[in-house]
Amino acid sequence: MSDPYIFPFTTCERKNPDGFVAQPYSFVVNFMTAMVLLFILGRAKAAPPAAMLVVGLLAVFELWHAFSHFKHISGQMQRTVIHTLVYFISAAFLYFIVSSGVYEDAQDRWVFFWIAAVVALDAAALTFGSEAHWSVITGVLVFVCILFWFRRIFDAVTLAAFSVLIVIGIVMFLLEKKYCTAALKWRVLPYHAIVEIVVSSFIALFAYSLAFR
Repeated sequence: MSDPYIFPFTTCERKNPDGFVAQPYSFVVNFMTAMVLLFILGRAKAAPPAAMLVVGLLAVFELWHAFSHFKHISGQMQRTVIHTLVYFISAAFLYFIVSSGVYEDAQDRWVFFWIAAVVALDAAALTFGSEAHWSVITGVLVFVCILFWFRRIFDAVTLAAFSVLIVIGIVMFLLEKKYCTAALKWRVLPYHAIVEIVVSSFIALFAYSLAFR
């Protein structure tokens, strides 16, 4: 039986029952990230259209993400839209790679094998996973797979920053899921907002790197 993880209801920031915003701290982090992405989109006038598409989809993702912490809607719809947007972002990023001339058929066609494998893993996590929160991680693995396969388009410092932020983000998300109840008993804090800051830092850096490369 799946665990009761339903984004964003069970993220580790207590819902404000009397407030206008359900989870204000997480909402602010994601809304500000969306504004940063829209700023990048407005300034990156020389960026190729494919890069603008990726940044634009990231902005849509963050706006929906922010809305999900602003108002909770019963059911899995909010989580499903987030999951679907990640796939659109991954597809747009791959389109950017191909359209920018980075893709080389002889050495890069194997990326599609790894993408198919990760999609199968994600489908299995969504369908048969005993712990539903794992699908949050498997959902972003397609993007991560493309990112590190084509890591040659980024400089070493940026790539190292990506790696650190991804690892920290995943570890913090798993720790949040495992220790949220105990942490809230110790002190009521918006722990999920800390995870959001790490993820938002990665998203902003990635968008900037793509738009101004």
